[in-house]
Amino acid sequence: MEPVHNDCRHFRGDIPCRPHKQKGYHCKNCPVYDKTSEKILIIKLGAIGDVIRTTPLLHRLKKEHPNSQIFWLTESPEALSSKYVDRILKASPENIELVKNLHFHWVLNLDKDALAISLMKRISSGRKSGFTMDEFGHCMPFGSRAEQHKWITGL
Repeated sequence: MEPVHNDCRHFRGDIPCRPHKQKGYHCKNCPVYDKTSEKILIIKLGAIGDVIRTTPLLHRLKKEHPNSQIFWLTESPEALSSKYVDRILKASPENIELVKNLHFHWVLNLDKDALAISLMKRISSGRKSGFTMDEFGHCMPFGSRAEQHKWITGL
């Protein structure tokens, strides 16, 4: 069996990747194989304007984590560019189930609503930033001064 590079940025698993469709490339000897070594999830479900205002974060993430595969869970997928986000996920039951069953190296939850904080609590990750849920179901910051300040200003 031919090798399969499921760690490639282009790999999809359920359909042929874009380089295969466009150029006929196969994993073995693929000239555009782009190995990824970590997965980062951004949760920003809010209104389209809120999603757009947070997109500058992507430039820094790509610069500091060039081998990362970035996932973004949102209600406004049309506001995001596949140039910076590898997996743009509409906040649907199927995609919520998907992210709950993956392990991420870093999860950033930028929303304080019930769905976002409950996901933050359940998603497996080595590092988490933003907002989560306490034992009463209330929004709580993850701990940094910036997160605490943002949380306090919203109360």
